[in-house]
Amino acid sequence: MTAILLPRSRHTKYRQLLITLGLRFIASPFLEGTIGDEILSFMLFYAIILTVYGICSHSFAKKYHFWLFSAVASVAFVLESIIILDWLTFGRTATRVVILVIYSVYLAAAIAFMSWEVMTARRVDRDLVRGGICIYLLIGFLWALLYSLLQTLDSHAFSPPLAPKTFLAQATYFSFTTFTTLGMGTFCLSVKLP
Repeated sequence: MTAILLPRSRHTKYRQLLITLGLRFIASPFLEGTIGDEILSFMLFYAIILTVYGICSHSFAKKYHFWLFSAVASVAFVLESIIILDWLTFGRTATRVVILVIYSVYLAAAIAFMSWEVMTARRVDRDLVRGGICIYLLIGFLWALLYSLLQTLDSHAFSPPLAPKTFLAQATYFSFTTFTTLGMGTFCLSVKLP
């Protein structure tokens, strides 16, 4: 089963990640409701597993690192699924914060590692270019997670306030419009930072 889900070669390890991130980016405005949220959640989880696999495929990583990091990401995915399916009646905010922090740490580590790998490569090939595009998309998704974390901690962090059911999709929209400097003005931060 792992052979089907994970890249077969080191020379194409960013292809699946780019496809997954691209599909998530394109699909996020169209997938709403419980099923759509679960699909988007799975796509983010799968992207994290792909980045963990890419990091753990190097000689310094042991095989158990992949399974350990994948287990932690799986716990976050299961917790998010429980929240999406409304099976959790209490502690939703704390659980959501834990999920967003885990995902943010994973994406930040993936961005750092992939950036190091892209910058130190001796030869540029298609897969390295894909890796650079993945870094760009991962930075956008990381900011979306951080905006979602801000919204979770302060429901009046954005003006107008983000809708509770779709604030991750709205945070992704805000993140990428800000990141690409389009700045449509539909959302803006209303929190004054020190």
